[in-house]
Amino acid sequence: MYNGEQRHIHVCRYKCACCGRIHTGLPEQVVPFKHYGAEVIESAVDEIIEPGAPEAEDYPCEKTFRNWTDWINKNTPHIDSALRSIGSPISFLFFGELHS
Repeated sequence: MYNGEQRHIHVCRYKCACCGRIHTGLPEQVVPFKHYGAEVIESAVDEIIEPGAPEAEDYPCEKTFRNWTDWINKNTPHIDSALRSIGSPISFLFFGELHS
């Protein structure tokens, strides 16, 4: 989290009644396979924080910030289709701004 703060979170695991497989239910502040929380990644991608800024002193280098932006840009079509499939009012135009 910001300023190097660490939090412990509760992660639920569920067993599917149909297939018997175990599924992990992640809270919204966790991004799968990422070391930093969603709020930090969102702030970096939205350019609210930048590498070298005082509030980002405990965060990764500029390359990691670029990797996060590239990761979001590559996943934009998937994110958009998922939002459309659930009838979300957030349109592709919102995500289109990431491609500029």
